[in-house]
Amino acid sequence: MSFDYADLAATAVELLADFGMAMTLTRPTDIPATYDTATGVATPVGPDTYTVTGIKLDYSVREIDRENVQAGDQRVYLSTDGAVPPKPGDTLTIGSDVFRVMRAGNLSPAGVDLLYDVQVRR
Repeated sequence: MSFDYADLAATAVELLADFGMAMTLTRPTDIPATYDTATGVATPVGPDTYTVTGIKLDYSVREIDRENVQAGDQRVYLSTDGAVPPKPGDTLTIGSDVFRVMRAGNLSPAGVDLLYDVQVRR
């Protein structure tokens, strides 16, 4: 008997849409600045920004090991619906707070992405 993970993925997207909040994922660009030889001015290329939906949770005391997970770190579950996968080096703005992405993975049973599990730090 097989399980329909696609149905579960749709439920995860729906729950995060209903109970989550909009956040901004910002990724530094790998594109070098453009240089105008006539003016001698280099114009930097700005970072890429994406609107994502998620929820922010506290880590439990048991999960804080002061090495990988530090006091004050937060766990964020992000919807996979139209989102780019977060990665270390990105920032996540939640309300007026800006967090650095320390670790990012996805919950993906049987190859079906349900949500992104992200560890963030101020």
